[in-house]
Amino acid sequence: CSGDIIAVLYQRGAFDARSTALTASLFRVLVWALPLLAVNTLVARVFMAGQKIREAVLCQVVGNGIQMAAAYCAIRVWGGRGYPVAFIMFYGLYLTSIAPLMTHLFPALQYPRILLRWGRILLIAGILAAVAQVLMISWSAGWTAWLQLVVWAPISAAAILTAEYFVGACPELEDVR
Repeated sequence: CSGDIIAVLYQRGAFDARSTALTASLFRVLVWALPLLAVNTLVARVFMAGQKIREAVLCQVVGNGIQMAAAYCAIRVWGGRGYPVAFIMFYGLYLTSIAPLMTHLFPALQYPRILLRWGRILLIAGILAAVAQVLMISWSAGWTAWLQLVVWAPISAAAILTAEYFVGACPELEDVR
């Protein structure tokens, strides 16, 4: 629904259909960064709660320097789409590369286990999103994008939560957790 969302929010005045299409294209890619930013926010709060401000600042300074360099290189190679691609790739690598530091500073947190569980949730959500997309296309072809969103978003969220509970509750999958 990126095109519809951007049109409702911004398509006024000089913001024409071409601008809407370009912004929707960027929005379509950046939406994949939301789970990464959620985990990054949790990591930052863990640092603050553990009063490891020096380590947090060092991680942020080094990480932001790497992110700026990655964005510069990606934009030069891929143009406008290079920024969101670099953004997503950076956060994916950053959150996994700080696992040794998180394990050292906060051993009770079991950060690698959290990353594995997060990855499993994303995998389940991705599979269910693909199934939901196929169902949406076949069952709700004549519906508006907003009606599809209102109908399918709660169904998709319920399916993801149910699948995550089922996988988490299966004792034979204990080695996965």
